[in-house]
Amino acid sequence: MHNDKRIGRKDASTVDKSEYIRDHIIFGGLLGYNLLLWLPVLCPIAHYHQSVLRLVLCMTVTSMLGMILIYQYNRTYCGIIGDICAGLGVYTMLTLGVYKAILVKWMLGIWLILTVIDILLIFKPQIKNKEVFKQIIRWRMYRCLLLVKRNTALICGIALIVIPAAVHFTSEKDIMNTFYQVLGYETTVSSASSRYSVIEVYDDRYQLSENIDIIKLIRDNDTFQALDYEKKCEVVQAILYCEARYLGLCEVNLDFKDLKDSTLGQYNHQTKTITINSKPLKDGTMSGGTNVDVLKTVVHECRHCYQELLAELYVNASPEQRNLYAFTSEGVSAWIENFGDYNTVNDDSNMIAYLNYRNQALEQDARNWEQIELIDYFHRIDELTDTKNKE
Repeated sequence: MHNDKRIGRKDASTVDKSEYIRDHIIFGGLLGYNLLLWLPVLCPIAHYHQSVLRLVLCMTVTSMLGMILIYQYNRTYCGIIGDICAGLGVYTMLTLGVYKAILVKWMLGIWLILTVIDILLIFKPQIKNKEVFKQIIRWRMYRCLLLVKRNTALICGIALIVIPAAVHFTSEKDIMNTFYQVLGYETTVSSASSRYSVIEVYDDRYQLSENIDIIKLIRDNDTFQALDYEKKCEVVQAILYCEARYLGLCEVNLDFKDLKDSTLGQYNHQTKTITINSKPLKDGTMSGGTNVDVLKTVVHECRHCYQELLAELYVNASPEQRNLYAFTSEGVSAWIENFGDYNTVNDDSNMIAYLNYRNQALEQDARNWEQIELIDYFHRIDELTDTKNKE
């Protein structure tokens, strides 16, 4: 243990350097994973704001700053827990803080006041030994950084508990009003004309009749497979926008990536992105690469976006409104339950897991919808093509 009595500097490390780094990674990963699991359970609105990337960045930054400060001196388990709590707390504030903005401001204000007082107390004593004046100043500055680190870990640890608890006991109406404000929608307006206005992201320019020349290419598999990859992507995009117009969706992003072979498409509501597996799209002989499979995949993922948006309305509705046919006919209550316990398939050979995935409410509804839309699209394409040929 290093101990310089002239400047009051001590090394009280109880953890070696390799263990210090390793425990940051292990404990941080475990606690971060649990936060991702339990935060939406305690506060369902967190489901729409969760971000693995944000969590990793928060925990990485706080851990790196913590390790820089105490890597040489005072490596302890308390320091490790403090760094992890700081990352988790910052992530919680960024994820749910908008719903309790005043509380977050108060907490940051308290953090600032405590930090300023601590810094003043550190620099208050006079330095009598002029020979080590510079060393003492540097040591005091270092102590200030340690205090900032300690106060940050303390406030973030409190935020990790208080903010989710406060949001949990906030009325659904207030939560959804804030949610729509975050999305940029006005929740309170003065005039009747603006009160009932509609934001139509996909207008009539995206309807099937206006894009029949590109969408009709998916009607026949031989025709579709004769297209190059870029042209297939254009067809997929046209169908997505047409379906989004029909369902009245928000703005949806489209991405093409190499996913595992059994995954034909997926939807991420946090980024409003539909991702299509590019591998079967490039090779039409693969499972999921036919014209029928591609069309069904696109409308299937659009349906998932529709489910998420309708579920948001259901959360904000009153108990009486949730009995409306618009909700009960779609089975939205079952969707809400499924969102909280969604089954994924990690092992394609696990038949039980695959059946659990297929039989859950969200997937059953999306599969039923893709079957209906497949027939409807082919019928309308034939009808529009015949009409155009007669002209």
